[in-house]
Amino acid sequence: MARTEIRTNQIKDTTIQRQDINIGTSGSSLITRVVAGNNISISSTGADSGTGIVTINATALSGITMTFVPLDPGGVNISYILPNPNTVTDIYVLKKIVSESTWKITVTSAGGALIDGSSSLIIKTGYSAIMLKPYNNAWYII
Repeated sequence: MARTEIRTNQIKDTTIQRQDINIGTSGSSLITRVVAGNNISISSTGADSGTGIVTINATALSGITMTFVPLDPGGVNISYILPNPNTVTDIYVLKKIVSESTWKITVTSAGGALIDGSSSLIIKTGYSAIMLKPYNNAWYII
């Protein structure tokens, strides 16, 4: 006999179990449990660890540093120059800290180093961010 399918509005209590959840159909699957890996910790509100409302925290990896650069165009197009990639090891996080998308931020690199194969990149969308890693005399988007 075929399995009976019910809709969400037909469920009256919290008796759905992990085996009842679809994890195999693209576009319909749910996460059934989150498990922490290396340098990751989790806290959760469910009866089992990694279920319910899950908060994921990553601890810093040894030797990796990041530089956060908040950018506000202030009603005009602006430029930001990354340092020469041969002089730094930090991952750079560039963040447009305003909602408007009219004014752009043009990013280039000191010494003319390429940024992911291009001479510049544009940040236009409000509240968008980009991470860049220096490597082998160039910057790479990560």
